Amino acid sequence: MPGIEVLPSEKKEELKNRLIREHYAIEKALMEYMRIVHEEYSKNPAKYRKYINEVFKNIRDRLLPHFEFEEKELFPLFKGYPFVEEFLREHKEFTNMIENAIKEQNMEKKLQLLDNLAKILKSHAEKENIKILPLLAHH
Repeated sequence: MPGIEVLPSEKKEELKNRLIREHYAIEKALMEYMRIVHEEYSKNPAKYRKYINEVFKNIRDRLLPHFEFEEKELFPLFKGYPFVEEFLREHKEFTNMIENAIKEQNMEKKLQLLDNLAKILKSHAEKENIKILPLLAHH
């Protein structure tokens, strides 16, 4: 039977609030990146081509510290829960998606990768919130 490590309620509240705050900040930034990319690219594709990789690098630079927080501080609390392995696998997939997007030469494919990444990340954050937040609140 999976178990959650016993923590003081203040620490659980701190972890819960940080998870919510970081998921919100990442989603907000990603939506803003997408808005800018689609607006600017549609106006002048040739000019914007050189900036698209910076968008992916910015996303990566926001995600990596968040993943580190989850993997080092949050997930170890939930030993034995199947969702931990699922979330770890997804973290690796996101990192690979971003690296592949940076390497991709076709601009239309880059935009498609950005859209896909945004959808999948939103779903991932929702799954984490659904699985983790109740456990932090009730244990």
